[in-house]
Amino acid sequence: MKLNQLIYFKSVARHGSITKAAETLHISQPAITRSIRDLEDELGVVLLSRTNKNVSLTNEGKLFLQKSTFILSQLNSLADEMQDLGELRRNSVCIGVPATIGTIILPRLNQIASEQFGLEAEIFEMSSDECEEAVENDELDFAVILLEDAFYPNIDYTILRRSSLSFCTNINHPLAKKDFVHIEDLAEERLIFYYPGDLMHMTFLKYGITPKYILRSNQVLTITKYKRANFASTLQFPEAFTGDPLICSVPLANPIPLSLSLVKKKGKHLFDGASHLYSFLAEHSEELIPAE
Repeated sequence: MKLNQLIYFKSVARHGSITKAAETLHISQPAITRSIRDLEDELGVVLLSRTNKNVSLTNEGKLFLQKSTFILSQLNSLADEMQDLGELRRNSVCIGVPATIGTIILPRLNQIASEQFGLEAEIFEMSSDECEEAVENDELDFAVILLEDAFYPNIDYTILRRSSLSFCTNINHPLAKKDFVHIEDLAEERLIFYYPGDLMHMTFLKYGITPKYILRSNQVLTITKYKRANFASTLQFPEAFTGDPLICSVPLANPIPLSLSLVKKKGKHLFDGASHLYSFLAEHSEELIPAE
């Protein structure tokens, strides 16, 4: 069994496609297919159920993924620890940040990393769900994301600020002056769906409402323009629009908690620089997040 076989298998399992895995790993499809076939022959089990369009894990494949993921994680941690001891570790840190949070903490996060810890922060802008997945897959050192009030078995997290999903709209909107709004009040509203991520959509479905989306976007600037023009609204993390004089947020009558949180893979060893930065942010969130 070879290390690259574990890496190839994990990528195929994650994407559900040999084609996508090959694109991600920059390796030919036949090479991945042959490698996994050799692995199955060696183990004497079938790991993947193959169709013309995609692949899925067999029961044996699910068990192998669980065990091999742990092995890869331990190897990554071992490499990090050894590089720390040999002072060979890179001086850059990979951090995931959703666009809505980036409006609050960037470029301040880069400045803290550089000025106080001598680190070059490489920021990856992606959704909270994508950040969480990338953290679990060791593709990021850590991330600053929005977490719902739920159990997260694969990550360690520190809450930097508590918030809640709010109705974000133009200050001249008829609902803007209300103390709170009910989801039912928004049934006929022109709405923007911020993707990927389905918290907003699932909230409407919970109340039996089919939302009227006029825009599906993950571009904060575009979403902001629609709100500034009083043409559409959204359910969103309200702090994302702090400081914009034309946009306000109205709490929901039945609050949906959100936490701006610092997250890393459970049990992950961060190299010294990243570890110091992570601890600093966890203990001094006021350095990163402007006062309300």
